[in-house]
Amino acid sequence: MPSPDNEFLLVPYDIPSDSIPTMSVHQHRPVVVTELWVERNLFRKQYIRPEANIMSVPFRRFPIPGFKRLVVCSTQFEGVDLLHMSKAVKLMGAMYEEEFSPGTSVLVCNKVVPGHQKLYHAQLWNIPTVKADWLWDCIASGDMKDFRPYLAQPYTLPTKAHDDTVQRHTTAHTKNEGNHGANSNGIDDSEQVAIILKHSANT
Repeated sequence: MPSPDNEFLLVPYDIPSDSIPTMSVHQHRPVVVTELWVERNLFRKQYIRPEANIMSVPFRRFPIPGFKRLVVCSTQFEGVDLLHMSKAVKLMGAMYEEEFSPGTSVLVCNKVVPGHQKLYHAQLWNIPTVKADWLWDCIASGDMKDFRPYLAQPYTLPTKAHDDTVQRHTTAHTKNEGNHGANSNGIDDSEQVAIILKHSANT
C-alpha cells in the first residue's frame, strides 16, 4: 500500500480553490498539486517537492486586484520557468508581453545581469524592474505587492513629462507595428533591438 506521503491529488492550475474536492476529517488528505508540478518534474527529470515552488500548488486567489492594469515583461526566464511564469501572470489578470517597450508596466527579472539591454532600457524608460520574488509573493498572498521592496535597480516615480514621453514612444511603436510587423518592434526575448529605440534616440 502506498505511503500517505506519496499520495497526490492532481488538479488544473487554473481551478478555483473552492472547486477543489474536499476530504472528510477521517480521510487521509493527499497533497494537492497542479499539472505545472508534473511538467516541472518531467522537465528537470527529478522529483521536486511541491512546497519548493509556488507554481506547483493551486493559487490562493486569482485574478489579483490591480493586476488587470499591468503589462508585464520578463528577462532571464527560460524553458519551463518562462512558460509557467507567463501562465501565472495571465491567470493573475495581467497582460504578458514577450516584447519590452515603453508601454510595459513592470519588468520581472529571474536574475539580474548588469548591463543587460532590457535593464538598460528599463532605466531609460523609467520602468520598474523587480526581482521574481515580487511575482511569487503576489501569488502566495493573493494580493498585489508594492514594487519598492523588490526593486532590482533604481527607479523613480514617473513625472508628467515622463508620462508624455512614454505616450509618444508608445504611439510611435504602434504605428511602426502596423508598417513593419510585430517582430520589428520592442525588445523581445531574443534581445533584438527594436525600431522603437530609434525614436528614443531622436527625442
